[in-house]
Amino acid sequence: MKVASVQMFSTDNVQENIEKACRYIDEAAAKGADLVVLPEFFNTLFFAQYQDPVYHNLAEADTGRTITAIREAAQRNRIAVIATIYEKQEAGLYFDTAMHIDHTGAIVFKYRKVHPAAVLSLEKYIFDMARVSTPMRLTIGVLALAYVTTWDFRKQRVAWRSMGLSCLLHRMPRHG
Repeated sequence: MKVASVQMFSTDNVQENIEKACRYIDEAAAKGADLVVLPEFFNTLFFAQYQDPVYHNLAEADTGRTITAIREAAQRNRIAVIATIYEKQEAGLYFDTAMHIDHTGAIVFKYRKVHPAAVLSLEKYIFDMARVSTPMRLTIGVLALAYVTTWDFRKQRVAWRSMGLSCLLHRMPRHG
């Protein structure tokens, strides 16, 4: 499997960021990648360090312009994409959500990152923590991966869930 991990500088212009991400998907596909991983909140500036409700306006549903454009790019290029956005499930319920979009453009899985109590971080005020993380299982061809990004205090429980997915590779961040 060939994976393209994108690094990009995002600005406050959401449309330009979306277009830039789609160009990176096109480029990765042209170079033979099977999977493109976009940066967290690639479509906007990272805002979680600020406690200002105005940033809730950046949240989108999975049917919004960002994921719609990424799904179209994935389908056009026949490539899988992991795209993380600030997702609005409903009024007042927001998540830091990674979406696995397959080569047909379908969202096959959502991973909603769980944020800890975070003494020095404002993320606890922005994202919902009420749910336990569920690992994302990616299947591309014959390869199965488990993807978890969490600093969740229930990390061991999340790891066990990951192991139960019968995957060949498990990626979890490490504390310390």
